[in-house]
Amino acid sequence: MTLLPDGTWIGKRTQAPRGCSLGNASTFLRATSLADVDGVWLAENGHWYTGELSVTPLPMADWEVQDVVYAPEYQGVIYQRADGAEIVKKLLLDTKRASLQISLEAHYLPEGTPLTCAVRWRTGAALSDIHRQQPYGYIEKRWSSRVTKNAVYAVSTAQEEKTQQLASSAPFEKPRWTEPNLFTAEFRCIANDLGRLDASICLTIEAEDIPKSTHLPIKPMEDTSLPDNSLIPYAHQWGQVCSHRVFHRYGTGDWGFTNDPPGNTVVTRDCAWYIFGSDYFAPELSAKLLTTLKKHCIYPSGKVAEYVRLERGNISIDDYGLNINDATPLFLLALAHHHHLRNLQGQPYPLAETQADFALAKQCADWILQQSNADGLVWCDAKGTNVWGIGGWRNIIPAYRLAGALTELNALCVAALRAVARLATYAQQPELAEKYSLYTENLNKAMSQLVNPDTGMFYLNRDENGVNPQIAVDCAFPALFHAGPEEAQQRTLLRLLEPDFRCSHGILTLSRNDTAFHPRYGWGLMGGSWYNATAWVSAALSRYDTAGAWQLAEQLAAALFPRSEVSRGVSVPGQFPEWYDPERAESAGMSLSPWMPATFVWLIEEGLKEGGVL
Repeated sequence: MTLLPDGTWIGKRTQAPRGCSLGNASTFLRATSLADVDGVWLAENGHWYTGELSVTPLPMADWEVQDVVYAPEYQGVIYQRADGAEIVKKLLLDTKRASLQISLEAHYLPEGTPLTCAVRWRTGAALSDIHRQQPYGYIEKRWSSRVTKNAVYAVSTAQEEKTQQLASSAPFEKPRWTEPNLFTAEFRCIANDLGRLDASICLTIEAEDIPKSTHLPIKPMEDTSLPDNSLIPYAHQWGQVCSHRVFHRYGTGDWGFTNDPPGNTVVTRDCAWYIFGSDYFAPELSAKLLTTLKKHCIYPSGKVAEYVRLERGNISIDDYGLNINDATPLFLLALAHHHHLRNLQGQPYPLAETQADFALAKQCADWILQQSNADGLVWCDAKGTNVWGIGGWRNIIPAYRLAGALTELNALCVAALRAVARLATYAQQPELAEKYSLYTENLNKAMSQLVNPDTGMFYLNRDENGVNPQIAVDCAFPALFHAGPEEAQQRTLLRLLEPDFRCSHGILTLSRNDTAFHPRYGWGLMGGSWYNATAWVSAALSRYDTAGAWQLAEQLAAALFPRSEVSRGVSVPGQFPEWYDPERAESAGMSLSPWMPATFVWLIEEGLKEGGVL
């Protein structure tokens, strides 16, 4: 394995059996491990297009894959031939348009030697073998076509579909449709007197013009005190790269990212953690994302929705029927975080805009206060299970309920009320700043009721059936957000660092000794290791054990760069996976977690530094 200064990873195909995900404001693309296309999706209509587009040097038996390359701007393959000839193949996506290119650059060929390449193009979506399968409705669409001198145009029989155009740097030879929607052809290029040649094909899909590219420069880490072999600076770069890849402008005109790429369901919780990070490297994206949330996700009552689905002509929101979950306090934290960082950087919003945001924040904060029980704690009154019965971040566990006074939720609400008080100061509302500071103090004191007197640690929650002494990774939130009794914060956090909560990739969601432990059940939320949760523990730990906190961050970074071992599961070099199965020792879930890249940047820029903004 080789890691270049810009974060480019070069290794063997056995170390990276899956292709990457590329994306821009209009497009999301999945690749194979040989840098071919495995599906193209447009944000403006949520439709899949080309399912397979491959370019292979012929004869295939002569060319051996020497290395695979995962770079911030492209994915590549390096082929070699017995006579020393070499081909560098790259798959690139335009930074703005729905246009991709597969290029081949050959070296050390005899002068005048032709290189023949085979092209396979499935114009409709394909049933992927390596990524999440695409809907059958897109796979079965039929396309009509017409051929010109150097390009093939495919046009759907459905009027709402876009035109796809495939062009090559040399005329197509032997073009034919070998089965419905599958085009095959060859093209040839001739080596020059230096033994080089350049060839490419380009696929462009008709799409709406994006007024401003979201391709922004990558900002390097300022901290240079890390050891030379640290992978954190590389992961910091990739955190920004991957965050740009999932950020789209949808057909509604709104900007955002989905929690399960590709798609148009924008989840408030995930947006907040994205904003905490993007405030440091792309505050423009933070502002766009906050605009989307403010426009669509705030009920008149002040409650914040779990998500908004940005489908053109059919925008919808949902809160799973919960009176409150973590969406409301996290939205407040994200809004206040964005304002606070701009003020620290000497770029505050105009007072009128700040006051408008504070008025909205006050509305949401008041909703939180209205969810307080007689004990002064914030209660989620959910009666169902799964998303209809869980008030915290682990909300997709089948047949599971976690409601009442959650320690996680109350810690978030303490931090949110504190953030609203600070935002009131920026809005030049000192009386309200004092008022919300008092609310913060009251809820903070009430959290002492969530401390187990026998252990000195936080309960997981308290509901109508009593207290729940189970310890889960959620219990790190009081230490992360400075909420509740200080001693209980520390005791609970240290419990999460004991061996039964640890694995090679970070912190487990539940102890291995817990009777409810299961490494995969509920998407790993009952015993797997979620990378974002390890980041939270790392940030919380920085107050007590700086070296240990950075060690956890290093574990997260190491997941991006497979070394000599075969990479198992869904991991892709340079991409933050979703979670880790400690028993199978493999990454699971999504190969590109859309919120974790920005969360990692937040961890490095803020979470591990004394006096972090949160």
